[in-house]
Amino acid sequence: MSVHEILNEPHLMAAQIDLQRRFNFHVTLGDDFRQYSAIIAKGRAQQPVGLPFDPGHSPIDAGQGFWLVGHTPDGVLAHTQAMRVIDNGSSSLGEYMLANFRRYPPAGVALDLARSRFRAGPGPRQINGKICYHGEFWLDRTRAQLHGTGLSGALARFAFMVALSRLSPDCVFGFMPNAVACKGFAARQGYMHAEPGAVRWQRQDEAAGVIEGFLVYMRREDLTYFLSIPAQDMAA
Repeated sequence: MSVHEILNEPHLMAAQIDLQRRFNFHVTLGDDFRQYSAIIAKGRAQQPVGLPFDPGHSPIDAGQGFWLVGHTPDGVLAHTQAMRVIDNGSSSLGEYMLANFRRYPPAGVALDLARSRFRAGPGPRQINGKICYHGEFWLDRTRAQLHGTGLSGALARFAFMVALSRLSPDCVFGFMPNAVACKGFAARQGYMHAEPGAVRWQRQDEAAGVIEGFLVYMRREDLTYFLSIPAQDMAA
């Protein structure tokens, strides 16, 4: 199936239903971030909504973002992720993040933002156009039945489908802690580019250490190529 055939709402709905059938996992898609905040407050109180997706901090206009949540058959929230268009103007991704990376901190961590830093690698310095930030990716670790099944990759793939269909970005990017990226999570999600040493978050509690992270990204042609690979081939 060609990529242009998946860029429509009926196919997205079919993919949503397929996720539920294959994994016994109910996925909800929305674009009202006030509703998203309410879902998080009720089902993921231990980890607040990240600043880029908090409507009280960074409002998202209609058609400029979306969120996904997943519930187990017993109605428990077990997954979140979200994307939004960033206002980078004519700046490259690297230029924009050098000036604005502090607007994209990890949620629920006390940080010393003044001593945190961002390093722009060669790829982000060459990326311009309409750029989407991908964050909030969470899958409940206490639910063993959700892990080792390919669900996380399938959920990320679905989000990339929605992004191309509804937001049509030139690039999608996100941050990923070293501890996660070095275990292959960027590859499992489908990211084709991962630049190490991109971000360092200094905690307020110095004894707790710093959070080092990769910048992961895919250009539009990467997204198109990735989604042209049959899902069953990725699972294999």
